[in-house]
Amino acid sequence: MFTAPIPGGTVTLRTASELAVKHRRALQVRLLMFGAARFQQVRTSTARTTEDCAVEIGLTPDEVDALEGFSDAAMWALIESWTLPRPIPESPAAVRALPPDLREALAEVSADESARIWREVLD
Repeated sequence: MFTAPIPGGTVTLRTASELAVKHRRALQVRLLMFGAARFQQVRTSTARTTEDCAVEIGLTPDEVDALEGFSDAAMWALIESWTLPRPIPESPAAVRALPPDLREALAEVSADESARIWREVLD
């Protein structure tokens, strides 16, 4: 686990190797929805953002939504605790509903572990 600053406090994130079975399953379901062939293309992409990846490999709007769903699920799975005066998101949908500045900060501080999930946890 590691702690990082976010707007209004700090967040403690799990590492990819610390994910619970419920987190791994939620992520695997989202990857199944995305499709194995496209998953491989995204996985080997050099893009750091969904937008850059969409351009690089030509994702459809539905594939962009699926990829964003995976990102929300990854952030949800990685959050162990935070110091904010609001509850920790209880689902990937709750991550998507966070204020944009908070969601963007979470995406930034969790980017390396999210990438590790793509490479290691979901193989």
